[in-house]
Amino acid sequence: MLGYDKKFKQKNRRDLMKQTADLETIKRRKAESFAHLLVPSNSLGLKNDGDYNPTYLDNRNLNTEKQPANEVKEVKPTKHRNVLSLSGIMGSFMHHNNRPSDLKRESNARFRISHPDVDPTLTLSQIRKVKLKLLTAATYEDLDLELSTVAKAYAYFEKLILKRVVNKANRRLYGSICLLLASKVNEPMGKSYLPILESLHKHLDVTIKDITDNEFSVFAHLDFELYLPMQEFMPHFERLFQIIDYNKEEYLGRNPFYEFNLI
Repeated sequence: MLGYDKKFKQKNRRDLMKQTADLETIKRRKAESFAHLLVPSNSLGLKNDGDYNPTYLDNRNLNTEKQPANEVKEVKPTKHRNVLSLSGIMGSFMHHNNRPSDLKRESNARFRISHPDVDPTLTLSQIRKVKLKLLTAATYEDLDLELSTVAKAYAYFEKLILKRVVNKANRRLYGSICLLLASKVNEPMGKSYLPILESLHKHLDVTIKDITDNEFSVFAHLDFELYLPMQEFMPHFERLFQIIDYNKEEYLGRNPFYEFNLI
């Protein structure tokens, strides 16, 4: 018969109590909280003027500041523009026989000067190329995503750019994730995302694994706000109709939801 070892029994009890206390400490350990980002923000309503401006980053005229109504915008000469100042009038004319590479270089240089808040490795031509590829991916064969989905992806993408999250190296990946996220909130429920991922892989040369691995990170960079107020995506929506040269009324029909006037 084994003898009763009181000291051994007490030691086991102390060890068990210590393990239980350690387990409770692990259970109570604080994790990173995102609660402050989940406060209702009435995202479908109008927001203040200080929020994201969809015409700031990719403005075709590169106008980055509002001009007072009583001020005349200064016309500056550039490599491809001459300025004539005559009595009572000022005009300019452009040389149209220049190489496209020169025009692209000048546009990128002007963009860099007017957008110092954007990552310096990223150019205007790169941003526009990613957007065009997203449109191609969204309309490839039978995929046929809504143009409003593409417009919202553009808004997400520009928000990430203005946060300096996007650079030359990750621009295609982050643009792809933006289209995937937009499809999840804007397309009918039950839609398979595999065709979208395959189209993004084909047209933007990013792997499906990279897209899915980085999806939550991009979601967090967007502050978990995927439902946009109309003034944040409608300018992109309107511009898409100009790009594809399609009649908006034929596409939308008589749908008052998308009747929108820029303020």
